[in-house]
Amino acid sequence: MIPRYELAIAAVCTLSARPRLCNQAKLAAALGVPARHLEPALQRLVHAGILKAVRGAAGGYSIARPSSGITFDDVLVAVDDAYEQRRTRAGEQAVHDHIRAAMKHFTIDAATRSGWPA
Repeated sequence: MIPRYELAIAAVCTLSARPRLCNQAKLAAALGVPARHLEPALQRLVHAGILKAVRGAAGGYSIARPSSGITFDDVLVAVDDAYEQRRTRAGEQAVHDHIRAAMKHFTIDAATRSGWPA
């Protein structure tokens, strides 16, 4: 099974490349995963203000703010409870801190402009 944080990043990148609302079933099909696997990540992303959800037959999901203002770190914090508090063995903490710093600068916009999702 794909980890929630990977599904979340893929979902946000996919939605940022779409001009219209996308329902959960279509998004899941685009990502090649069952819709039920996406639901927890989508709910957390809505709660964090990264995505917006519109209910109803014509509803779906879209990004809630410009993709240039959404970082990978924002997405990871939204869906991974342990991400901010992650503690590792001696010497590994510095690696985690460097990766986290990079994720704060890598935006969803940069990912989609680089051709992802393909």
